[in-house]
Amino acid sequence: MTQYPGLRVVDLGLGPANQASAWSRALHDSIRRVAAAVQFRAARHLPSSLDFLVYNGVYARLAEREVRDADAVIAFTFVAEPALAWSPSRRAILEEPATHVTEYQRIVHEEHLAAGRPLDPRSIRLPAAVVEQARREYALAPRIHVLSTFARESFVRAGVGADKVRVIAPGVDTDFFVSTPVNTSPTLRLLYVGRLELAKGLRSLLLAMERLRHLNIELELVGGLTEPVRQLLSQTTARVRLSGVLAGEELRKAYARSHALVFPSLTDGFGLVVLEAMASGRAVIGSRASGAPDAVSEGVEGFLVEPGDVEGLASRMQELSRSPELVVSMGAAAAHRARGEFSLAAYRSRLDAVYRSI
Repeated sequence: MTQYPGLRVVDLGLGPANQASAWSRALHDSIRRVAAAVQFRAARHLPSSLDFLVYNGVYARLAEREVRDADAVIAFTFVAEPALAWSPSRRAILEEPATHVTEYQRIVHEEHLAAGRPLDPRSIRLPAAVVEQARREYALAPRIHVLSTFARESFVRAGVGADKVRVIAPGVDTDFFVSTPVNTSPTLRLLYVGRLELAKGLRSLLLAMERLRHLNIELELVGGLTEPVRQLLSQTTARVRLSGVLAGEELRKAYARSHALVFPSLTDGFGLVVLEAMASGRAVIGSRASGAPDAVSEGVEGFLVEPGDVEGLASRMQELSRSPELVVSMGAAAAHRARGEFSLAAYRSRLDAVYRSI
């Protein structure tokens, strides 16, 4: 069953004939419109994620009706509570694509304070009601699946039993993201892909770029821009280019024109862009607070840095700028590993083994 009507669940190899939806496209659109209208009219008093609360809350109740005859329940965080509470067999898995919700909230709060930009309560991405819902789902689920070792560790740090949380590494479409020759431009072209927000480590990345502004290094930022990062960008003198949100062929072109991906996230369930870049034959400078350590061996497919380590980021970026041969060799190693360990076929195999085990 899928929350998205008509979606082909490519990762599982399922087509429309193997899917059911808890609601129609018309209901899907209606819920979104109603939630957005209510939020607009009460914007001064309600959290910006009200549509998230309404949409997922309604879906969760509809989905609950559909799972009563299921042999097993596999549900994602924020829509899982009714199904998990109902399931008497305990043959259920909670899929959590992020880190533990309380750790995420803490890091977001701390980074906004460090940047001198206290959080507006109305802009908090996950308000208290949503956080508590996730915690209830964590408690109800007999098993929790996460995408990376770092994500699993965040649950253990939060007091969840280590034997309850299992890592199922994701995959990437290696037929779409294919390795291309690294361009020979004398300018080191670094790429960041993802939401342009403080939690993704953009403050550290821009500070590192500022330290290297005397070098021939350019940074392209791909993703939706948030106000705190927009203000940081207005203060930098480094060579930074905004490309907005890219997808499909335009995103593939962004990887092709880059030399390496920089992924400095302060906390991330995985960061699928790491795998996209690797499949595209690009080296990765990745944060240890993400899935990068599960995909990148230090000095082989790229480099690993501690979250918030401006000096470490700058050092690794400078190292790549001085060694074009290293950029090429790391990119080749990254493509090889992505095609093997992180292909969609390998991912399906991992999922199949897990689902059969329940």
